[in-house]
Amino acid sequence: MARKSLAVVFAGSGGSGAMSAGAVFLRACARAGYFGMMNQLFGAQVRGGESAALVQVAVDPIEAQPDRYDLFVALDWEKVDQFAAEIPLDEASVVLADPQAGAMPPNIARTKARSVAFAMNEGVKHGRGPQRINMYAVGAICALAGLSTGNVEDAVADVFKDKPSDVIAANHKSAVSGFAASANLTLNIRLDPPRQAARWLISGNQAIALGALRGGVRFVGCYPITPATDLVEWLAPHLMKLGGRLVLGEDELASVNMALGASYGGTPAMTVTAGPGFSLMVETLGLAVAAEIPLVLVDVMRAGQ
Repeated sequence: MARKSLAVVFAGSGGSGAMSAGAVFLRACARAGYFGMMNQLFGAQVRGGESAALVQVAVDPIEAQPDRYDLFVALDWEKVDQFAAEIPLDEASVVLADPQAGAMPPNIARTKARSVAFAMNEGVKHGRGPQRINMYAVGAICALAGLSTGNVEDAVADVFKDKPSDVIAANHKSAVSGFAASANLTLNIRLDPPRQAARWLISGNQAIALGALRGGVRFVGCYPITPATDLVEWLAPHLMKLGGRLVLGEDELASVNMALGASYGGTPAMTVTAGPGFSLMVETLGLAVAAEIPLVLVDVMRAGQ
């Protein structure tokens, strides 16, 4: 029986490719004409910590995160205890995992979600040329949801367009292999046909950056900090095209002070940070208030801060 919406989690340790899997799945669904939304869970580590992409797609517009997830795709079981409480599962949910990854952790098993084995490692190992487990998994999920191979191939090309050709080829092979391997799975996650229309795919950070540009911001002083970093990565080249400048300070204090100085000089200015960086900027914010100098500060919060 087809459904009108599907909520999927791609989870694994940092570096497992959970975010890339979520991005490819979301983009493939958007290309097919579905509405979608993705939230990301990740630790402060560059590699080795926890990560999960929470994706919801539907025939109709999506206004909020789901109350529960239909499918949990475990790329591995490392660090899953760090965010399991933020991913509601129940008896109707399905956990898709490779038997080689080991037993389901107690905090996932406690949800009573149904476990389905999927030999992702074996599938990748027996494929031709280098392949990726995360793309193998997302190819299978796309097939089961009713998407076409063309949707998946286009999504892989879009997500990895800045990567070397051999990386794109490996991800493409993996997704196609997984698409074919979906025949070995029996999961009721097929979506109703979408209303055909072009979908605009944009992240929350990108939307804030676009709004800042449209609002007239032409100077940004900032210091890299997750999860705010991709906001300024997107903003920097677009700001340059409009004659603006983005400067990386040596720390958060320097960043907010530069932005305040630019604003005092007459240039609409902004700084971007997250919870810990915001704490370091409070003194300068007090100066901005006392001196009545306008300043835009974007605080991309980490959960719990």
